[in-house]
Amino acid sequence: MVPTPAVNVLEKNEATRRRRWHTVRSWNTTDGLVLGSVSLHQIRGEDASVGYWTVAAARGAGVASRAVSALTRWALAELRLHRIELCHAVANPASCRVAERAGYRAEGTLGEAYRYGDGRRHDEHLHARLATDD
Repeated sequence: MVPTPAVNVLEKNEATRRRRWHTVRSWNTTDGLVLGSVSLHQIRGEDASVGYWTVAAARGAGVASRAVSALTRWALAELRLHRIELCHAVANPASCRVAERAGYRAEGTLGEAYRYGDGRRHDEHLHARLATDD
């Protein structure tokens, strides 16, 4: 079980629009164990993508959605991004819930969009968050 509060994100480090990648760790504030990571990547102009992972023990505890939300708020405000995309395998409904809880709207399905570790290309759901979203 993951104690609450479970997430402390947005380590202080330098990130500018010129950087192509920005990674933030999520950790358990009680014992300092890493629970996962969230990254802002493919930063190009006012657009970027976000990706994340969590350790098995942290899944279902809201760690990913809180970390994605925090990094998104920071990126929209500090990097002045306009659009951030989140893609995940269609076969991963938990990631749909993470996207929804973090305020990312579903935009569609990308056919055979990404080659995963099994060597096959998989369909992905595309979600996005805009600076103009409430």
